[in-house]
Amino acid sequence: MMNKKDFLFLFDIDGTILDTLGAGKKAFTEAFSAVLGDDLPAFELLGGIDFLIFRDAFRYLNLPEDTFNEKWGEFKRVYLEIIAGISRSTDWTLYDNTRNIIEGLAVQSQIGLVTGNMRDGARIKLDHFGLYKYFKAGSFGEDVESRASLVSNAVHNAEKVYGRTWEPKNIFLFGDTLVDVQSAIDNGIEPVLIDHKERYTGKEGTPPARYYGRFVNANLFLENVFSGERSEKLNFF
Repeated sequence: MMNKKDFLFLFDIDGTILDTLGAGKKAFTEAFSAVLGDDLPAFELLGGIDFLIFRDAFRYLNLPEDTFNEKWGEFKRVYLEIIAGISRSTDWTLYDNTRNIIEGLAVQSQIGLVTGNMRDGARIKLDHFGLYKYFKAGSFGEDVESRASLVSNAVHNAEKVYGRTWEPKNIFLFGDTLVDVQSAIDNGIEPVLIDHKERYTGKEGTPPARYYGRFVNANLFLENVFSGERSEKLNFF
């Protein structure tokens, strides 16, 4: 049996821990229109980073670069007001067994966040379920250039917060998109593809992650990892 303290588990938020039922996209598009007076271009938001989505949309509209910092600051303020208002008036979904997994790993091991949300947006979403307090470390979508750098920043921040390092094979990233999987691979750590809605089940080929499943059965995954005798592949549905 491995020492559970020798593991770091990183969590994406949207689609992995919880589902805001479209509130994130609604708040982003409304804030964008309010600040820039134009509709948000049809960019892919899934697995995206708030800062990069805003920057790319800003440039797509060919707006003056010298106004970017001012507009980005205004956008953040308006977005956070909208998402906070929605949070107070709407029931969101926390995926089955997710609370138990987070609370357990926060005590047994070390945990952190890897999210494209800006920090205060992440706090609002997690505080809706009383979970933000468990995450002492993390990286957020305000000042990074790629998903891979988001992950590396999270690992470095965790090292600083916890005052230690981990073997790459003992760092796991829970995420719900193939972008999350690739960002873990790019950093030499283990991706865990969380597929609550079974988007990848039944498709040709196999998910490009050694571990693949849902938090409702994540105890099977954790038992396998902590045993020290890891399976070549493990589906935990």
